[in-house]
Amino acid sequence: MSKYVGTEGEFILKNMAEEMIEKHCQFAEKDQTRQFVKAEFFGLDIFKNLLDECEGKAVGFRIYYGLSDENSSEEGDNIKSKQDQNIKPTPRLIIVPVDTHGTELTSITNISTNRSVAAKKFALGKGPLCPNEC
Repeated sequence: MSKYVGTEGEFILKNMAEEMIEKHCQFAEKDQTRQFVKAEFFGLDIFKNLLDECEGKAVGFRIYYGLSDENSSEEGDNIKSKQDQNIKPTPRLIIVPVDTHGTELTSITNISTNRSVAAKKFALGKGPLCPNEC
């Protein structure tokens, strides 16, 4: 029996989305130990590329929350340097394709050998961050 069918999640009203975003911003801006992130962008082409790698087996995505040490200055190019005073933990999304059983598609089965090989493109991450690149 399938755990997921591809219809999970729900649409929410615009005002509910705006309220949730506002609450996040109010909370996150108070935390001076981390870089403030309002949003992260991912282009359609990179999603299509990841889905192509999954050979039609993906029915959705599992989205993890992560942290990456990055330059928090507006001029920063997100390169880590031990001398850089602007390095802060930065919230990041990690997007992993998932099949109907809830299995993350981190490997693909080679049809000719029936062996599992590591997927070339495992997950999406490191999209442009807002507010710096909205």
